[in-house]
Amino acid sequence: MNFSSPMGTAAVLQDMNISVGHHEFVSVLGPSGCGKSTLFNIIAGLIEPSEGKVTVDGLSDSGRIGQCGYMMQRDLLMPWKTVAANVALGRIVKGYPRSEALNAARKILDRYGLGEYADHYPNQLSGGMRQRAALARTFLAAEEILLLDEPFGALDNLTRLRMQSWLLDVWQDSEASILFITHDVDEAIRLSDRVYVLTERPATVAVTLEVGMERPRPYEIVLTPEFASYKTEALNHLHTGAGALFGSEQPDS
Repeated sequence: MNFSSPMGTAAVLQDMNISVGHHEFVSVLGPSGCGKSTLFNIIAGLIEPSEGKVTVDGLSDSGRIGQCGYMMQRDLLMPWKTVAANVALGRIVKGYPRSEALNAARKILDRYGLGEYADHYPNQLSGGMRQRAALARTFLAAEEILLLDEPFGALDNLTRLRMQSWLLDVWQDSEASILFITHDVDEAIRLSDRVYVLTERPATVAVTLEVGMERPRPYEIVLTPEFASYKTEALNHLHTGAGALFGSEQPDS
């Protein structure tokens, strides 16, 4: 993927080959500014790649907008709408009758433990509850393919750990395929079936980690030797631009 400007052409993504199977949880892990969000925008159909293609169920489709639920780091809930109205918005935009969309929103809010807050406004919810509402909106808009761009990045560490466990429970009870962006190595390994570790820009896949740890995965799994092995490999490839973090001389700070 290349971007052109008066200063010239800049390569952002190159030789990128990423796949997500049915009901897989796949993470993309990479340095800031390497092009992870650009990758999501391509997959969602918001921009078209300068070369290559995106396929859904084996079919190339340039009209991908609306096929994927897409959640960014900020919850982007509309403060003047109730929680239920926010969650229903994706279906309303797709043309569902408003009453039907609101009923579906209330059902999914019940499922996510937010039913009693359906008629509240976003400023009456905690940060974790707002993120749950935003994820409910994303699931309701497109239940099969979800693109989650650092959805927990703005949360405090304790809330983030709880949200990871909550997301795993919700995903395991669904049929959704999730592609997840994060800068947190522990988060990527704990959540995922597969982790793509990207290089600096122009980003390519440095290594693909197939995470074979059994599920469910309580947070204590980060203390196990198996987890540490995956983490070491991920960190080594994240730091290849300046020498591996483990097993070689560290770069000067």
